[in-house]
Amino acid sequence: MDTGETERKFEMKKLIALGLVFGMMIPAFAQVFAQDIDTTNNRIHTGFWNYHRFKDFRMEMLHDWADCGMTLLTSHIFEWQNDSAGDFIRMLDEAEKLGVQMIIQVDDLFADRVSKHGEKRYRETEAEMYEKFGKHPTVFSIHILDELGGHDADFLKAAQILKEVAPALKFNCNLGDPGPLQKTSKERNLTMTGWILNFTPVTGSGLIGFGCYEQTIPGPQAGIKIGRYFEVLREMMEATKPADLDVWATLVSSAHMPFEAPTEDQYRWQLNTAVACGCKAVLWFRMMDKLVAGDYRNSPIDEFGEKTPYYYNLRRVQKRFHIHHGEIFARLRHIDTYFIDTYNLDVCYGGYKLFERGACNGLVDKAESPHGMICYFKDKDGGDYIVILNTSQTIDRAIKLTFTEKVNSANILYYNGDMEENIFRRDGRSGAIYAGEFWLAPGQMELIKIN
Repeated sequence: MDTGETERKFEMKKLIALGLVFGMMIPAFAQVFAQDIDTTNNRIHTGFWNYHRFKDFRMEMLHDWADCGMTLLTSHIFEWQNDSAGDFIRMLDEAEKLGVQMIIQVDDLFADRVSKHGEKRYRETEAEMYEKFGKHPTVFSIHILDELGGHDADFLKAAQILKEVAPALKFNCNLGDPGPLQKTSKERNLTMTGWILNFTPVTGSGLIGFGCYEQTIPGPQAGIKIGRYFEVLREMMEATKPADLDVWATLVSSAHMPFEAPTEDQYRWQLNTAVACGCKAVLWFRMMDKLVAGDYRNSPIDEFGEKTPYYYNLRRVQKRFHIHHGEIFARLRHIDTYFIDTYNLDVCYGGYKLFERGACNGLVDKAESPHGMICYFKDKDGGDYIVILNTSQTIDRAIKLTFTEKVNSANILYYNGDMEENIFRRDGRSGAIYAGEFWLAPGQMELIKIN
């Protein structure tokens, strides 16, 4: 999962071959694209990557993960030939009692096993897994591959078999850093959007993911690296909107190489910026350390299974997010993002637009802040919503808003919309509509409903 390691990079020839296969197979899968993709979820999920074996699983781990605010738990890796199906089902039953969902991992269903064991055996194992585990109400999806590089043909076949044998299960294809995909697409005269439009009908997946950790690099390069993070966010959202894909972000929660372990403010910043820019889930890399793991350290749970200070920082951030925003954002559609750079501090990142008067469909007249972001959303009924967010990772910042005459009222939403606070004011002298000044912690966001 490390963005700096060569093993993460896509193998060029195989990606090109995969793209060619996509192009040839689009007509055959048109019905899948039109009718079979279900991307609806009832919440913005938070979860994590898990590299531990099921033989080391203990039931109290589920409780620790759920208590940290995770809503989508990733199972330890179940060894199909050795582990107890009964024990695995008991784990699923306990997860259901906790009110969470699970991504399950079965070693013989990783995509590379298509070549290793043959398509017939893979299909038989998939069918047996679906009967044993896949129909359990707590199972959200199955993990078949982390990143495409090196296993493209296997991935494509595994995805097709999964869709045929276990149509109710989802899977998330994590592209990692999309830079290599961009390069390959350009060499084939394709945009990233074109590549993803091919990916969707062939695989039947309604989800696609990316990973970016550069936003936690400290020191003089921090601003440049934050810019790269927002660039990846923007490019993924722009490329996936035509295919109506849900985008899942893999963000960093452990120290490794130049990436530092996040502060509480950085956990909040990562989660909220991803959601404010349109992502529908966040998976943390990683939740638990291992005794043999290079320089990885300072994860929420250490190599001895003990909770670290990072656990409690992440717990506060996630629990607060789910209480106020986790459900309502799942019902909203991201339209646009603007950066606010009132004092010319060069904090308009990633190729996003700089705020101009009348943005957000003509709803916002002025937005002022030294470090700010304003995002525009709509609900299924056409209702308008605005997000304001402090884009500093370290300093509390204020955002001042003034609305246009199109706005009749504006309410900040709490508790997933069950509580509203009216922020609408009209200047008695000028008649201008304004919301005043909001001080926000690093990465803090507020959701405003516009009428």
